[in-house]
Amino acid sequence: MSVSIAAIIVGIDGWQRFTLPLIESIRKHEPTCQIVVVDNESNPPYPEIKQKYEGLVTTFTKRCCYSAAINWGFDNVQDYFSAADWYVVLSNDVLCTEPFAHVLEGYSDDNVVGPLLLETPIPGLGMIPYLEGWCMAFSKRAWDAIGGFDEGYLMSSFEDVDASQEARKAGFWLTEDKELPFKHLDQKQRFYLPGYGGSEQKNMERFIAKNTVTA
Repeated sequence: MSVSIAAIIVGIDGWQRFTLPLIESIRKHEPTCQIVVVDNESNPPYPEIKQKYEGLVTTFTKRCCYSAAINWGFDNVQDYFSAADWYVVLSNDVLCTEPFAHVLEGYSDDNVVGPLLLETPIPGLGMIPYLEGWCMAFSKRAWDAIGGFDEGYLMSSFEDVDASQEARKAGFWLTEDKELPFKHLDQKQRFYLPGYGGSEQKNMERFIAKNTVTA
C-alpha cells in the first residue's frame, strides 16, 4: 500500500538559499509529493513556480504568524490538490535527504510523526512533550481532529508545542522517527524578526491558559 503526501513549506525570504533547495530535494526523492509553498511576505516575493514544480506559491499581503501560514497552506492543498493521507509541515530552512513515503507508510493514522521529539518545562504544567515544528507529519485524521494550528500564537514559537498537546489530548501518539529524512539547517530566521523578543513569553502564557484546569 502506498500513501499520498502533501508538503506545506512556510518561508520568509531565503528563496534561493533555503526554499528552492528544499523544493528540489523533495522533488528528487519523492516526485509525487504534492507541494504548497507559503510565501509569508518575503522581500523580494517568491517567484511563481507552479508550472515548473506542479506546486502552488501563495503570498500574504501582510505577514502573519507561523500557525496562520501553515493553515493557509493546508487550505490551499485542499483547494488545488486531492486529499492526502499525510501532511508534512516544514520550515523552509530544511532539506530532504532521502525518500520518506515508506517511513510514513509504516504508521497508522493514530500518529503525529517528526524527526525530533523534545520536552519543555511549563510553569504549573510540568514537562510537556512536543515535536519540533520544523518538521511535523500529521495523518489526515490527526489534522482534522486538532482543527489546524492555533492562530492565536504570535510570530513563531509554541505553536508546535500547542499542536502536539492538542494531538495528545485528542488521543494521538507523538512519535519520533529519526528515519524521517529531513535535515534542519536551523538558521534561526525567526530570531531576527521585529518584535520576536517578547512574543515567546506571551505565547507561553497562552499555552498555560489553554491547559490550566479551572474550577
